[in-house]
Amino acid sequence: MAQAGGGLPLSVQLETGYERAALNYNLLVADTSSLSPDSLEQLQQSADTRTEPLVGLRLAFDNDRFHLDNGVYYAKSGWREQFDGRAVFPLSPSWTIRANNHFEYHQADDAHDTLLVDYWTLAGDIRLLAHVSNSHTILFRADWQRLQYPGPAPSFGYDFDRVRSRLGWSWQSDNFDFAGITAGVGERLAPDSTDREYDERFIEGYLDAMVTDHHRLLFNAAINTRDYRSPDPGDDYTLVSADGRWELGTYTARRIGIGLQWDFWHFGAQDEVSFDFYELRPVLEFKLAVNDIWGLRFGPAYRLAASIDAEYTQADYHQPSGILGLEYMPGFPVWIDARFELGRRNYVESSLGYSDYTIMQFDISADIDFNDRLTLSAGIDYEKEFHTEKTDDTDFLFFTLNLRYCLMR
Repeated sequence: MAQAGGGLPLSVQLETGYERAALNYNLLVADTSSLSPDSLEQLQQSADTRTEPLVGLRLAFDNDRFHLDNGVYYAKSGWREQFDGRAVFPLSPSWTIRANNHFEYHQADDAHDTLLVDYWTLAGDIRLLAHVSNSHTILFRADWQRLQYPGPAPSFGYDFDRVRSRLGWSWQSDNFDFAGITAGVGERLAPDSTDREYDERFIEGYLDAMVTDHHRLLFNAAINTRDYRSPDPGDDYTLVSADGRWELGTYTARRIGIGLQWDFWHFGAQDEVSFDFYELRPVLEFKLAVNDIWGLRFGPAYRLAASIDAEYTQADYHQPSGILGLEYMPGFPVWIDARFELGRRNYVESSLGYSDYTIMQFDISADIDFNDRLTLSAGIDYEKEFHTEKTDDTDFLFFTLNLRYCLMR
């Protein structure tokens, strides 16, 4: 970053943008066969919608040890502030302390906003790294988060504090292969909602290795257990997950990716809402690159969910789909990435709240740098479910458009 007057690595950005967020859903009714299209339309609810322009000012400071970024934004729904900070403190060639902090505050205007309420959240972590050798590092990390609603909390939220601590080991080879394992404990405290408090234990591992020049293996696995302090044992659960991917080919021309993700949920007690089940998500992806500018991704995907107990099969389903993605990366000043997925979810049993549907997902993001001061960013995230029972239809839309001008750098 070029330095401002006085030698300070400082930048000031003026931002203006536009946001639209909408979640449309239908009421669930037992029998809709006798309803006219107009009656079905009247059942549709669209209360959770927000459309607004916004303006903001960001101030950033960045050097070898510190990064501070603070933004203040105003829109008709209210104003919000967001702060991010990072710091590095080298104690010796073998010991390093890293710290991260995030603060966010939102003050809602009740006359306009139906989605957001007043809240603030503070999160951060501190890490102590011991570099045992050029390849091996031992990590101790403690992180925390506080969420608080200054006024009445919404029906879906509550004040809480969450703390976690972990101990880990990581390895990196000379050709940038990575591996590591981390284990830790944590708890969440919610004074006004004690049934939402819990203790947790977790262990995580990962591997990223270039087996040969044209074969890459990526693997992640984790076990997380939460014991809630509520009287309902059905709240307690253990989640076991594994995600593997094998990539063949080169990054500059053609590549094939074969992936499989597996999740298994085990609850302390089973009922119609909480029951043991597993999910499988295999995917086959082909990627072609043209002139290092255009990238095309396509392939089939599949999702399968099945309960362990035959008594709770109402949510079992299988979902085949097709994925198409496009990247445009000529370098400065344009970058575009788009993804489209079309699939069909079929439930083993038809029941209230579980009707077969066709799902369509589309997202696109783009950045355009007009010069070294002016940047335009845009993003669209859209999802639509076309259900057999029309009253189950849902759709979600989030659209952002931001224009940033650097006043000083």
